[in-house]
Amino acid sequence: MKTTTKKYQEQTKLRSQLRSWVFTFEKNQKWGAKLEAEEAIAELDHLYFNQLETVNVSFMIGYRSYYRAVVKIGKSYYSHYEKMTKSRGYRAIEEIEEITEKMNEAMIDDSYYY
Repeated sequence: MKTTTKKYQEQTKLRSQLRSWVFTFEKNQKWGAKLEAEEAIAELDHLYFNQLETVNVSFMIGYRSYYRAVVKIGKSYYSHYEKMTKSRGYRAIEEIEEITEKMNEAMIDDSYYY
């Protein structure tokens, strides 16, 4: 599905607000309202977020390499609903064909040292 950065940000803000309501309803023990908010999130995910184009990328944060499937909108990449930029610590972002088992093992092995 094609989308724009503005629409993506609006939908992300809506999803964030719904998640906030879920926690508030749970805290106040309003179980019916909590269930409705969770259903709204599931519907938004199904109708919008699950339909977005994703690509596999490799990137670095500090000196550690990571591999992840992210959303691509235009020339921008979004991971966990936030734009991947140098100011947020993402470096050397490159599209790759696939994330192999060897890449996953390398990330796990690297995490041992931290």
